[in-house]
Amino acid sequence: MTTYAVIRRPTELDCLFNDIVSDKLSIDKTTSYLAHYYPKLKSIENIELLTLTLFKSKIFANISCFSVDVIAKLIDVYQYVLIEKYKITNPTIPFIEFYKSIYKTMCYTVTTDPDAYWKIIPVITGCISALSPMMRYNPYPVYSNVLHKTHKLFIELYDKAILSVMRANLPSDLRHPFLLSMSYIQEYLSNSLLESLILTSPNILSDITGLIFMSNEGLNNGSKFLNDLSYKELLIESPVLRSLNKWAFLYSKLVQRSSFQTAANSIAHITEFSSNIVKSLETIENSTDKWDLVKYCFFSIIIMFESLMGMVLTSKATTDLQFVIFNQIHRTLFNFSYVLDHIGTGGFESYNFVFDSSTTLFQRAPQCVANLGYSLLNELSLLSPPLFGIEKSKLDYFLRWTESLLPA
Repeated sequence: MTTYAVIRRPTELDCLFNDIVSDKLSIDKTTSYLAHYYPKLKSIENIELLTLTLFKSKIFANISCFSVDVIAKLIDVYQYVLIEKYKITNPTIPFIEFYKSIYKTMCYTVTTDPDAYWKIIPVITGCISALSPMMRYNPYPVYSNVLHKTHKLFIELYDKAILSVMRANLPSDLRHPFLLSMSYIQEYLSNSLLESLILTSPNILSDITGLIFMSNEGLNNGSKFLNDLSYKELLIESPVLRSLNKWAFLYSKLVQRSSFQTAANSIAHITEFSSNIVKSLETIENSTDKWDLVKYCFFSIIIMFESLMGMVLTSKATTDLQFVIFNQIHRTLFNFSYVLDHIGTGGFESYNFVFDSSTTLFQRAPQCVANLGYSLLNELSLLSPPLFGIEKSKLDYFLRWTESLLPA
């Protein structure tokens, strides 16, 4: 009797897995598939299989395949998947089982391959960042205790993963995607992790300010303000610029644990950026729709400076590097004085704290004050009065600064 093999028709899920591991899927198509299929899966095995299959795709071929744009899209899709699954926990798999299966797959991945910690970072980051939106939707699920315990496990695994990547001494462009992941979940980073990051990566603050203000993924030393993209298009294109406030908070947490040398090196990028755009501020205001982005940058810089001054004030030591920092702060504020005049200082407590505290401490170094004063004075166009716009704002700032330095 002849026997025949039973040929099983490939399922939709089989086709999905084959597509993911093939070379034909773009990152946008991959994340679209993940967003569509994950919440609909009806077995834990398929959840785990889909996650493991993703790690075999060309996106995860090696760490150099990662970019800021790629990791942002992966983080966003896992955040979306978690939130959607939280809302529709049944009739498929209960949310908490779904959540735990993702965690289990991450653990399996790094247990079988200790060099794969970088792969799990976007998945973990997306899952961690989903907690706040989920709690806004339903703050008291019946499985609340289990949810928060599992969330804590995700954070502990993230700590191990990010430290593993930072210890690898990657070039700065390969570190950028992982810095972005930190900005997504900066409110969940523990004190012990922050301290370990400073020890492991002494240049992390400079990496952050370099990414934001100098790199092509960020503001590219101000050139992004003058390109052809609209403000909205620029934010769509750049995940770095979409969350400047989160970057500022991440910087603030790290700078409190840093040395004066590290801090001075990092804000050098900010000062250079401000010097490069100062002459273009009126053009940006009048000829583009990016003036709000300029103000957004300024507010973020003030948050950074506020934490930096807090670090200086709590330090018992006095070093020349402190005066280097004050110099950079006031040169940056001088360059942004036109922006400040539009905002005003009334009620702007963070700015007033930065200005007043740095000026007071700067008085301890008269020669440094004099050198900065001469430098700023040389940048004023005093030979062609009356002064308008940027030049008037710079002069007003200079006069206000010098007046504040005079003895009471």
